[in-house]
Amino acid sequence: VCGSGADDSRNKLGYRRFLRLNLTAPATLTITATGAVDGGNASSVAASDPDIFVHRRGVLVQVGETTTSAPGSSETIDHKLYDAGLYIIEVFDFAFTTGLSGNANVPHCMTVSVTG
Repeated sequence: VCGSGADDSRNKLGYRRFLRLNLTAPATLTITATGAVDGGNASSVAASDPDIFVHRRGVLVQVGETTTSAPGSSETIDHKLYDAGLYIIEVFDFAFTTGLSGNANVPHCMTVSVTG
């Protein structure tokens, strides 16, 4: 997934990406977001500080936000999700917020995986 944060646009469409996760039973999951260049977009760059937020029914249930600042960095959450049902995984590159992203007009991309 790719996001863009042109000119301090933290509340604009495309800054954060939202993924749906529908669990049929409670599970312990590992969610990882790793900076990666989008092969279909030559102007994209790898996210340098991916962050992950997991929501359930509008409530934040887990956060992964360590401080890194190198292209290709990753963030991982290991967490037990106690209820079956729909979860929303929110990901973005925190480097947009800090101004460390360089050219914010360029898409910052990452791969997101869920295992468990």
